[in-house]
Amino acid sequence: MNVNFKQLDSYLQNNTSHLDFFLVGDDFGQVIYVTEKLLEKYFKDEDRHIEKLEHSALQKNHLLLQNHLQSLQLFSEKKAIIIKNVGETIKKDVLDIIKNSDNKFLFIIQAENLRKSSKTYKDIESTNKFCFINCYKLDLYSTINFIEIFLRKKNIEFNTEVVNIIANSLPDNLLLIKNELEKLVQYLGSEKELTIEIVQNVISGTKDLVYINLCHAIVFKDKRNLLQQMERIQDINFINMIRIIQNYFSKVLFVKNKEKYDNKSVNFIINNIKPPIFFKEKNIFLDICNKISFEKALKFMEELVELELSCKKSFIPNPYFILNQYLVQKVQ
Repeated sequence: MNVNFKQLDSYLQNNTSHLDFFLVGDDFGQVIYVTEKLLEKYFKDEDRHIEKLEHSALQKNHLLLQNHLQSLQLFSEKKAIIIKNVGETIKKDVLDIIKNSDNKFLFIIQAENLRKSSKTYKDIESTNKFCFINCYKLDLYSTINFIEIFLRKKNIEFNTEVVNIIANSLPDNLLLIKNELEKLVQYLGSEKELTIEIVQNVISGTKDLVYINLCHAIVFKDKRNLLQQMERIQDINFINMIRIIQNYFSKVLFVKNKEKYDNKSVNFIINNIKPPIFFKEKNIFLDICNKISFEKALKFMEELVELELSCKKSFIPNPYFILNQYLVQKVQ
C-alpha cells in the first residue's frame, strides 16, 4: 500500500497493527519526521529499544541483519529496527532475510529518492509486507495545511496572512518547518495569538552568526572556535539552541540533496536558496556545504533529535552541560 503525507495520520489510526514501513522521497526532513512519528506511535511512553543499520554495511555483510533480527526476537520488550540510506539496489541475501522474517517489532526502511522503476523499490514491493510512505516535498498548499493543523493543535490563534508568511519564508523541508513552529509556540508562552511581528522576529532570529559559526566549528573540528561560540549562547534556552542548530543542518541537507539529484553546484544552489542567505553567513554556509557529506549531516541531525528526546525524558537539571559535552566530543 502507498500512503502520502496527507493520508499518514488516518492510515496509522486505522492500521494499528502494521509494523513494516518503507519510507521513500526527496524530503529527508520528512523522512526523519515520519520515522519519529512511527516510533512515537509504536513505543508510546515506553523505553525505546532501537537498532539502526546502514544499508552500505548490509551490502558488505548481510548477516548483520540476520544477527540483529535474531537478537531482537530473544527479548519480549518492544523493539524497532531501522535500515538507513537504502540505495538503488539491495543485495539478494538481504532481501531474502527481509522476506522471510516473521517480525513482531517495528521495521522501518529509509530509502533515498528512488524511482519506482528502481530495483530496490520493485524488490521491496514484491515482498507484499511493507506500507510505502511517500516522503516527497510538500507543495505550498500542503505546507499551509500542515502549519494550520499544527497551530490549531496548540490552540494558537492565527490568520491566513501569518500562515502564508511562514510557508513562504522557509525551505520545503518538513522537519525545518516543524522546528520553526515549535520555536514560535515557545516564544508565545502563555499568549495564544500569533502575529506577523512575532513571526518576523522569530523566523529572522535564526539568522544569527553565532549559530552558523558554531556549525562551522563542528564541521571543521575547530574546538577553540566552538568553545567561543558556546560561551556566547549559554544563556539561550536549551531546546531553542538545539533546534536552531538543526535548522542550519536541515539547510545543509537541502543543499547536498539538490547537489546529488539535480546535478547543480553547491554555489548555484546557495545563490538561489529561499529564504536567501546573505553576507558573511553565506560564505560560512558555503564552506560548510563544501566540506560535509550528506550522510554526516544527516547523522548529526538524527543525533540532535535523540539528544533532545533523552534530555526531556531524563529531566536533567542542566541540559546545556549535556549539549556542551556532546558538541565538544564532535570536534575531538
